[in-house]
Amino acid sequence: MRLIRGLAERRPNVILVATTFGGDPDAAYRMARFLQQQYDRFTLCVFGFCKSAGTLLAIGADEIVMSNFGELGPLDIQVSKEDDFRSRSGLDINEALDEIAAQAILLFEDYLLSILSRRQPTFTTRTAADLASHMAVELLAPISSQIDPLKLGEMNRAMQIASEYGLRLNPTLEKTIGQLVEGYPSHSFVIDFNEARELFRTVREPTPDEIQLEELLFSMVRRPIEFVDNLLSLLVEKEQQEYGHPHEHRSSAEGTAPQAVETDD
Repeated sequence: MRLIRGLAERRPNVILVATTFGGDPDAAYRMARFLQQQYDRFTLCVFGFCKSAGTLLAIGADEIVMSNFGELGPLDIQVSKEDDFRSRSGLDINEALDEIAAQAILLFEDYLLSILSRRQPTFTTRTAADLASHMAVELLAPISSQIDPLKLGEMNRAMQIASEYGLRLNPTLEKTIGQLVEGYPSHSFVIDFNEARELFRTVREPTPDEIQLEELLFSMVRRPIEFVDNLLSLLVEKEQQEYGHPHEHRSSAEGTAPQAVETDD
């Protein structure tokens, strides 16, 4: 953003090439909002992985250029676990609750039908229903008791953030944003070119020049962790040759790694 603001002469349009497995929705929103404000037309090139926060960038773009190797993903915010460097989907607890509710209904039906199917029932229908309900609840209680209400609220707020940012970037995509937040089973779910065209209004295939750009950046956008590791290895080797000892480097491949190029058309 500082680099763009410092340009002496600014062209009217910008192309952003982004690759990410997911990241900070606040940062993605600020990037998309800034490009919307600074340029007449904002084009996002998706040549590889562009998940979660990357999909938020796509919502804010005027145009999406997507190749056969490109893939968007659901607006599924990743929430860090306590005392664990790993993260989990913001939908995990909601999916667990849905599964518990579904199992409760199935158990209730099975118990009720089993009681009423006796040849000489000793219970009224109401008594049988109360007994079946109690048995189903007691069976699932140890599972449901493991769900922390505070953590459930945290997850729901995280998912609401993604939805609200999406609506602010593009209010006309309300239905699409709802689908991206709630309509997919996993963070890694692949939204390919054909499905992206159904979700967004302005998705097109790359031109021959853009295909050349994709081939140039292919290892970065399809294998970002491997690309960063190789790059860091080269830097370490170069420092060893020049100074005799390397500085410490740390990979940050899971964040959004954008490349922005201004254009006249």
